[in-house]
Amino acid sequence: MRNLLQPLRTSLSISLLLALAISAPASPQRKGGPAPIRVTPRVVNVNVVVTDKQGNPVKDLTQDDFTISDEGRPQKVALFSPIDGTQSNVPQSPPDPDTFTNRLADSVAPPSVTVLLFDCLAGRKLYTDTARLILRQLRPQDHVGIYVLSWDLKVVHDFRRDSADIVEVLLRDDQRRTPAAIEPSDEVQERDSAGDTEMDRLLARQIVGFTSPRPTIECFPMRMTMATVEAVTQELASVRGRKTLIWVTPSLSGAAVFEDEYDDSGGGGWFDLQLVSTCRSEKEIKHMQRLMSDVGISLYAVIFSGPEVNDPWRKTLAHIAERTGGRAFYKRVDPEIGIRQALNDSQFSYSLGYYPDHDHWKGEWRNIQVKVDRPEVTVLARTGYYAMPHIKPLSGKKRIQYLNAIAASPIDSTQLPLTIHLAASGQGTEDVLLKAQAHLDVVPMLTARQNGRWTGHFELIFMQLGKTDILLDVTRKDVDPDLTPEEYAKVSQAGWEEPAQLKIMPGADVLCVIVHDENTDAVGSVHIPLARYRFAPASR
Repeated sequence: MRNLLQPLRTSLSISLLLALAISAPASPQRKGGPAPIRVTPRVVNVNVVVTDKQGNPVKDLTQDDFTISDEGRPQKVALFSPIDGTQSNVPQSPPDPDTFTNRLADSVAPPSVTVLLFDCLAGRKLYTDTARLILRQLRPQDHVGIYVLSWDLKVVHDFRRDSADIVEVLLRDDQRRTPAAIEPSDEVQERDSAGDTEMDRLLARQIVGFTSPRPTIECFPMRMTMATVEAVTQELASVRGRKTLIWVTPSLSGAAVFEDEYDDSGGGGWFDLQLVSTCRSEKEIKHMQRLMSDVGISLYAVIFSGPEVNDPWRKTLAHIAERTGGRAFYKRVDPEIGIRQALNDSQFSYSLGYYPDHDHWKGEWRNIQVKVDRPEVTVLARTGYYAMPHIKPLSGKKRIQYLNAIAASPIDSTQLPLTIHLAASGQGTEDVLLKAQAHLDVVPMLTARQNGRWTGHFELIFMQLGKTDILLDVTRKDVDPDLTPEEYAKVSQAGWEEPAQLKIMPGADVLCVIVHDENTDAVGSVHIPLARYRFAPASR
């Protein structure tokens, strides 16, 4: 299990290995050449849900039916696309078992994605009947990612899979719990398994998470929260339709109950309400909100521990939900309503885009308003964005930490499309060689220059990770395309191929491949289990 906390508590030796492997100065930038002439226009994308009086999606709107204003100034809708969130992708060909990708278009996931996050940071015994109550709202056809946030982040269910397995197990469990039910046999219990240990534990009312030692990191809850938000935003970056994050959490004032229940260390609960209040600063909250805003995530806050109106964390999540075009649910009866509402909102939406006509990119919040020329409809859309300036790319220690966090994350980043094909040769555990072929879409990483050529600067990194995310080996390649117009046209159609050869290190469990645009810090990542290659036949 990859651990999102690894960048926060990596040992010195591992940090040095990573630094020595990937922090060497990149290939020198070409000096004195023609300056770049391409200026990427700023675009603000807005996902909009429009429903009638009965709450049904309105599906017959056109671009002319929408108007957008930015700080009260009307803007031209330049990009328009209806998104049917119920239609799954149809992969062009069956998946190759030796090909691994972060491209969502190559999976059967629908264009709109929903992630359900159970936030266990406020206590150990949060999800028993509450989790099951929420999961009962799922339908077999729903594609929902189920994540559990505690001392690390666990992916319990991938959104690329439908929810048929969850629905079936819950139904069988209900049948067993009727008065007439008898104790199931081992064979029945095996059939009732969802096929995933963490999911089975969640459905069986067992505690999930908290399997690793208690962290001693200062302000840990907020740092873990921020790391999770960063990972989820990177994963959903390339989603075409509505991006929904359902955040299920108790109010902080209710966390004292759970604190008293936790006594594994012999000293009561570790969760300090005052610490959380102190660590969740306005700066960090704004950063979390900006991350969601940058990729267009709509937050649905499901806060179920009571009507505490003065709870700062509840107010914070409700505020972010409103600003991102989501909803907030507070009452004890709301958890099941919240998830169903979020899934209903994802069924059909409109993707709008406009190019702001202002020149104020200093990080301030700008209000936007979306209206629809149709009577008696409800419009759900985000209410603004942070007009961020161009940020200087990371370097040095910050760059190492950034890439280490990508490798340690249990979910892949989809900002940059990345496909890896592996072929193994050799036998045993010591002499297995992997030939890796990386297929990249380099167009987003290229810049036009005055002489008509296209240039870019990115790195391809292969990290072999062992148990508890120990970094065993790093192979890094600098890539500096310098293309003629004809070459650019070719790679625009066919993509870019980059080969590499690796020796599987003893104890390596996972190969993480990262493509990193060093001009923008955009990343794409793929995590590949190595078990089937460690004992490879002579050829594959």
